[in-house]
Amino acid sequence: MSRERIYRWLICLVVTTAVVAAVVIQWFSGTTAGAAFVLLSLWGASRFLSPLMAKLVALAVVMGSVSTLMLQNSATLIEGLDQMAVITGAMLVWRREYQEYVNVDLHPSHLMGELPLPFEDDAAATISVDSDRDPLGHLRVSEIAGRDLLERMKHSKAFLPKQIDRVQRFITKRSDTSVSMERVVNAGLLTEFQAMHLHWGREDQLRFDKYSLAEMIGRGGMSTVYRAMNMERGETVALKLMAANEKAICRAQRETEIAKQLAHKNIVVAYDSGRIRSRFYIEMEYVSGSDLHQIVKRNGPLPESTALNYAVQIARGLQHAHAKGLIHRDVKPGNILVTADGVVKITDLGLARNMGLDDQDREYRTNPHHLVGTIEFMSPEQALHENDVDERADIYSLGATLFFLLTGQTRVIGKTVGQQITNLVSKRRFLSSRKLGVREEVAKLIDLLCDHHPDHRIESMTSVIPALESLLGGQEQGKGAIHVLIVEDNHDDRAAARRMLGRVNRSLRIAEATTLGDCHRIMQNGNDSAKVDLVLLDLNLPDSAGVETIKRFRLFCSTTPLVVMTGITDPEYCARCIEAGANDYLPKGHATAESLERSIFMTLARSRIESEESDDDSGVFGN
Repeated sequence: MSRERIYRWLICLVVTTAVVAAVVIQWFSGTTAGAAFVLLSLWGASRFLSPLMAKLVALAVVMGSVSTLMLQNSATLIEGLDQMAVITGAMLVWRREYQEYVNVDLHPSHLMGELPLPFEDDAAATISVDSDRDPLGHLRVSEIAGRDLLERMKHSKAFLPKQIDRVQRFITKRSDTSVSMERVVNAGLLTEFQAMHLHWGREDQLRFDKYSLAEMIGRGGMSTVYRAMNMERGETVALKLMAANEKAICRAQRETEIAKQLAHKNIVVAYDSGRIRSRFYIEMEYVSGSDLHQIVKRNGPLPESTALNYAVQIARGLQHAHAKGLIHRDVKPGNILVTADGVVKITDLGLARNMGLDDQDREYRTNPHHLVGTIEFMSPEQALHENDVDERADIYSLGATLFFLLTGQTRVIGKTVGQQITNLVSKRRFLSSRKLGVREEVAKLIDLLCDHHPDHRIESMTSVIPALESLLGGQEQGKGAIHVLIVEDNHDDRAAARRMLGRVNRSLRIAEATTLGDCHRIMQNGNDSAKVDLVLLDLNLPDSAGVETIKRFRLFCSTTPLVVMTGITDPEYCARCIEAGANDYLPKGHATAESLERSIFMTLARSRIESEESDDDSGVFGN
């Protein structure tokens, strides 16, 4: 049991005992036992006041009780016991508030046991990258002996040797024996999350199995999300840890199954999942930017071209999901992340499900008495607890999201959830985008996307995308397609790869080369609009063979992601290919359309993160 829980139960025990004793004493002796009421007041102060105010209340109570005992020369035994109970309760409250103060600063994860998360029946976890609080507020006066800091970093097993070396060099440059944690964080050597855990001697909570935890980036009803490093691969990832209860685990398993069916530029990639002890985890692509809700709240409504550009990318990602027979059911600004280069990433598939219900889906049906999703961005039919919604529910949510991006306000009127549900489902009271300054053509599209009747909306994302693109008028930022170059001299293998990719993913544009020389020329001649994003490379070409092919490719193309496809399945040969410069290795005999698709998008995601970290020399996980 944690210290916090021990103090909580101690206070409960003291209060309960005092109340019972007060009743008994008053019943048999007629003495007014006011101690019980003072203790109850202390309990209220500890629950509802800030830590500082609760401590001041506790201090005042102690001083008052001591003064009373000193002034009462002939205090009875009962009166003395009353005052001692008050003092004991005040001291426990003082100590408990200190523990809570530390816990709030540390964002305790309790990774060695169960994670005490606020439980919301059908609330999906929201990944939120930014924080409004002062990031260094509690580190400015925190110092630690340099030797102790290094020992704790080593003991945690959460840091690479190069990270410890950088901190050691930082400490060596200063003559003081103690080091300011604020300076260490400002130097980019540790995150605030790591610094606080190390300062308070909780370094063992920085490691979860093979993952090193750098910072908490989001918390929801059933999970907590961390920026972490996979220590086996040395890669930065987003690690989603589920609460240790069966409902959360079942939802996580469902989310993992759905995520593995999806591979798209505008959807966060799920790398891996599993269960360690009582905790289920999902390892995902890490996105360093903010979500759209935070961007709008921080900067206000977005320019029209920016909002429409984001909406087009969201629509493309949802089109891919719909083509796989999946609906998201919780499309909202908080579930849309934006990378540093403006690429949108749809996240949080905890509520997604297949459009056609099979036996497993029927077991997964949500409770008809619970709302599924977020009311401000939810379609009316979804608010009516209809499990059999289709892709038009996501179309409605996209329209409501676009409204928010352009106005900074949610479309549904109402201060409470009850009012919002009534206005959404029956009264149909909504804010007008026109009155909030949205251009008429854009307002018409929002009205069409958010029509109350599903049959009156645009029927599919395939039709939504050109409608949004026409409003952009050629101002779209970036490209929608991923350009893949297949380098393969065997006609049958080349045609099979093209056929597999064309069948499973509309966002891929395929080019072909039959020799390494052709590949070199295509890479040199590619302009920005047709730049090759990834190369699928066979190792037996007319002008090159074996692992040497990878080395020769890297001589003229050092950064483009490279996936090797060959008939050799030997693990040692695979390792040699990775060492020579390949990002991934896929034996032809084991390749399927789905495995090839996932390999491409996992490689692209990891390459993006690696590129971002190489550009940020001060990063905690940087080189």
